[in-house]
Amino acid sequence: CGFEYHGPKAHLGFAPRLMPEDFKCAFTGAEGWGTFSQKRGARNAECEIKLRWGKLRLKTVSLAIADGVNISTANVLAGGKLIRAGLKVADQRAIITFADEIQLAPEMDLHITLA
Repeated sequence: CGFEYHGPKAHLGFAPRLMPEDFKCAFTGAEGWGTFSQKRGARNAECEIKLRWGKLRLKTVSLAIADGVNISTANVLAGGKLIRAGLKVADQRAIITFADEIQLAPEMDLHITLA
């Protein structure tokens, strides 16, 4: 799943290699655990982080993007509310940086749309 986690930096990342077009896995952090899922299309990707227990601080999320896909926008919802975030694309990775650190709780899913 290409999992990366750095608690002090509030960073979480995924780069699945097996079936990245329709992928789901579990993850654990220092203070919580949950699931990550993604669905890739020809020009976009939908990703969701669902915390099942505990809490998860996030400042950045890193996601692998498919070869040849041009990503220019990231739309981020946390608990159904739009979150301000910046996007940097380098080396087939989209790095989403939140304007303010967010803290996920079990009732607050994070949904990211890359297009």
